[in-house]
Amino acid sequence: MALQTEVELEVSTMAIEPRVSSKQIGDKAPKAEVATVAALMVGFCTEAALLDANHAMNKSHLSGKKLGALVGSGSGAAITLYVAMGADNKAVWTKQGVAGAKTPVGALPAAGVLGDKRRKATANPATALELPVVTTAMMSSGNDPLNHTALSGKKAGAMVIEASSGVIHIAEGSLPTSKWTPQSATGAIITPTAATPVVVGKVGDKPRKAKTVIVCAVHVPIVAQAELTAKASTLNDTKLSGKALGSVVATTTTGVTSLFMAVGSTDVATWENIKSDASVTPA
Repeated sequence: MALQTEVELEVSTMAIEPRVSSKQIGDKAPKAEVATVAALMVGFCTEAALLDANHAMNKSHLSGKKLGALVGSGSGAAITLYVAMGADNKAVWTKQGVAGAKTPVGALPAAGVLGDKRRKATANPATALELPVVTTAMMSSGNDPLNHTALSGKKAGAMVIEASSGVIHIAEGSLPTSKWTPQSATGAIITPTAATPVVVGKVGDKPRKAKTVIVCAVHVPIVAQAELTAKASTLNDTKLSGKALGSVVATTTTGVTSLFMAVGSTDVATWENIKSDASVTPA
């Protein structure tokens, strides 16, 4: 009984070390990191898929292929963007940056008859991203609704596709005279003419015809060049920015905006310049 009392006494007199907290009352909290949205996610497929007229990528009801549809293709430092010039399964895919195009080939499978073995269902491909399709005349006119931010949403980073060439153009600003910069070596910068001032109407004037609204729905985020090159930037942190293969951002240098696409999701994954094929590797 005495032994039990001694053990109980020993336990009761043991020193209990207090828990050490990493933070104390009054400590300065670290500044929260602000997430940078890594732009736009573009559907991605192989060049073999673009060349195969029977691939699901070339079937408009499966992929959304149509005039103005945008997809990314390639691997490593050889990635690029392609714009569909139509919805037909053999409609050309126009390459952005350097000149070039992909024309799908291949005969359609023979039509089946009653009693044929059922074909395996086709998996849905990458969904093509739709960009507004406009004409050079629309981009050139300062009076066109396309060049009025209240009607079209025009601002720095607004993207459209020129109908005849299939070249992506990016707005350098929101003014009626803000330039449209091409993302192809074969394209030319388009500077809209100055808008004609609107004459203020008077009571009793004939109502004017309403202007057609053009929606430049697709906008690409504009980031600083330093965001691309810095490994530690939030843009190169996939958890903060969503950086992944197919992420698209743009930078503006000396008034010229250029598209960059990520070739991966790591903080050191390269950003490929769509227009020049030059690459930027974060370090």
